[in-house]
Parts: sequence; C-alpha cells; structure tokens
Amino acid sequence: MDIYIDSINDYNSLEIIIRDCKEKQRSILGDRWRSMYKKRCPKHYVDLEELTIALDRKNYINYLDNDKFDNHNFIWNWVYSNSINSDSLIRILKFLKANELSLTKELRLMACEACACEGCEDIKKHLGYTCEECKKDYHTGYQGRCEE
Repeated sequence: MDIYIDSINDYNSLEIIIRDCKEKQRSILGDRWRSMYKKRCPKHYVDLEELTIALDRKNYINYLDNDKFDNHNFIWNWVYSNSINSDSLIRILKFLKANELSLTKELRLMACEACACEGCEDIKKHLGYTCEECKKDYHTGYQGRCEE
C-alpha cells in the first residue's frame, strides 16, 4: 500500500486503511501464536483470537459491576494493543492475575500442556498445581517438560 497518511483527505479511506492494518496485525500475531503453541499443545491448543474472546466473555459476565468491564472487549483490546502482550501465555496469565480476572478452562488446559509459566514453581501460582503434578495426576493429560 503506497499511500501516505498526509495525502488522505477522506475520513472513510483512512478508516479502511486503519481497519486493514489492524486485521493484518491480528493475523500476524495469530500466526506467531500458532507457531509457538500449536505443536506444544496438541490436545488443548486454542487460537489467540478465540482465547481472548472467551476470556472477555467469561470476565464480562463475572464482573458486570467492575468498572474495567464497561468495555466487553477489555482483554481483547489489551492483547492486540501491543504485540508484546501476545508474546506468551505467561504474559497473558500475569495480566489476568494482576487485574484479578478469571481464567477459562481452555486457558488452564493449554497453559498446563505447554508448561508455559517459566517453570513449575511459577505455574502453581497461576493454576494451583505444578506441571509435574499435572503430569502425575492427569489434570490435563500434559506430556512433556517446561520449555518456555
């Protein structure tokens, strides 16, 4: 696209360009997420966009009185506002924990299967059990070891 922003006088054209850029960004972030987690999570992989939509839905319903959720896309907006926010499961888990938000079952399963919380000690803070306990007690059928 060889259009310079300064040369655009039409608001609708600018809106189309911005929407196109956002769609491309979501696609790139989704592809990066898929390349990191699709193989590591063969049983419980969840696409980044599906994951954020499910998290927003769960937290919007649970926290209707919460001021943060005057926007039902709170988590989705955070994830896609900066490419660093979708770098890893741990970043999303830390954001949810810092904002006292709920995890979906899919995120718990995927996090345990990927052993994504920077080692087995830290995952217990987020999920309530370590990857080793998960493997031993078959919480999710996790197979493998911590790699992130």
